[in-house]
Amino acid sequence: MRTFLHSGKCGDVIYSLPTVRALSGGHLYLNPDQKFGQPEILCLKPLLEAQEYVSGVSIWQNEPVRHSLDEFRNTKIPARTNIADAHLSSQNVPQEERDRAWLSVPQPQSHGRVVFARSTTRFDLPGFWQIARDRFPNAVFVGTPEEHDVITAIVGRIEFHQTADFLELAEFLSGAQCFVGNQSAPFAIAEGLKIPVIQEVDTWCPNCVFTRPGAFYVSSPRTLNTFATAKELPGNGQEIGIASSVIPEPGSHVGRLGPATLAGSSVIVVTYNSKSTIEACLQSVLATLGPHDELIVVDNDSTDGTKQWLTDFNHSNRMTVVLSERNLGFSAACNRGALLTKGQYITFLNPDTEVNPGWLQGLAARFIDPEVSAVGPVCDHVAGFQFIGFHLDPNNQTRHKGATGPTGSATPSGSVGRD
Repeated sequence: MRTFLHSGKCGDVIYSLPTVRALSGGHLYLNPDQKFGQPEILCLKPLLEAQEYVSGVSIWQNEPVRHSLDEFRNTKIPARTNIADAHLSSQNVPQEERDRAWLSVPQPQSHGRVVFARSTTRFDLPGFWQIARDRFPNAVFVGTPEEHDVITAIVGRIEFHQTADFLELAEFLSGAQCFVGNQSAPFAIAEGLKIPVIQEVDTWCPNCVFTRPGAFYVSSPRTLNTFATAKELPGNGQEIGIASSVIPEPGSHVGRLGPATLAGSSVIVVTYNSKSTIEACLQSVLATLGPHDELIVVDNDSTDGTKQWLTDFNHSNRMTVVLSERNLGFSAACNRGALLTKGQYITFLNPDTEVNPGWLQGLAARFIDPEVSAVGPVCDHVAGFQFIGFHLDPNNQTRHKGATGPTGSATPSGSVGRD
C-alpha cells in the first residue's frame, strides 16, 4: 500500500490530492503543527476519506512513508504556479492531473445558490466584497462564525450556512451556482469540485490561480471593473500576470521591509516631546484599527515625560513602541518604524492628529488604481495643496469652514503602498 505524508494546512492538503490520485492513491498521514492541529485534521478527515483513492487518514506517528507531499515546499515555484501544480511537479507527475475534478462527495446537493467564503488571513482588494454582494444579493456565506461576523461588518447582513466539517461543506458547495471567495480551504474545495469560481486574488502570493473555463480572478482595477459590469465572466487564469519572481516561502524576507504578513495598514507615529497631544492621538487611532492593522510609535528621545507615558500606556501591548536613545530626526524615525511594519500599506501620522472612523479604509481604497503609489487626505488646518476650505459631517454633507466637524486637528496623515 502506498503511503503519503503531508504537514500542510487544510488547503495545501486538498491541493495535494491530484498528486495522490495520480500516484494510485493510498493511506494519507497528516502531521500536525501549531497551525494544523487535531481539530483541523478531524474537520478535514471525512472529506479525504470520501475520495475513492484515499484508503485512510491518520495522524502521523513517525511511520515510514513512501511519498512526502511536503516536497512541494522545497521546490522552486515559478511565478504564477498554483499549489496543486507545485505538488505535481515535486513528484514528477504531469500537471494535467489538476484539470479534472479531484473531489467527489457521496451526497451532492442541488440548491443552486451563490456561496461566499472569506478567510480573514488574506489581503482585501478594496471594493471586491461590496461588488460581490451587489452582484449576488441572495448569496449565502460559509465558514466560521467569526468569519461570518467579519463579512457582515463589510457587506451587511448575509445568510450563514454552518457546516460540521469539510465534507458537509463540499456537499453544499457541490450544488452551488458559483463560489466567490479568497485563497482559502473552501476555495480549494470549490476548485477540486470544478464548480464556477470567482476569486479575490492575494497579489502578494497568487498561488491559487487555475486556467479553466468558469474560473474568474480579480486582481486589478480592470478585472474588478469587469466583475462589477460584465454579464458573463470568462475564464481569465491565463491573464493573471501579477507575480514576477519566485513566490516567497512563508517566513521569508523579500526586500528591505520584508513581506506584508498583515492584510491591513501599519500606522507609524513619531513622537518628540508630545505628551500634551499623544494620548488623544493614540486613543483615536486604536479605536479605529481593524483586526489586520497595527500601530507603531517611535519616540525621538523625548524629555517631557512622553517616553514614560508611552511605556505606561502600552501595558495592554496593543501597539509597538520604539524608544530611541537619541533624536534621529523625523524622517529617520519614520524609516525606523517602517522597517518594523507588516501591513500591506504604511501610514504616517503626526502625533497631534486625531482621526475618525473609516480614515484608514478611505486612504487604502485609492490604491485600487495601479498608478497610485501614495495617498494623503485633505484637511482644514494645513498649508499647501491638501488644504480644504470646508469639511464634512458624518453624513457627508458639506459644511463651511469654522463649523464643528470631524476633521483632523492638525497636519494630516498619508499612506504609501509597499510596492
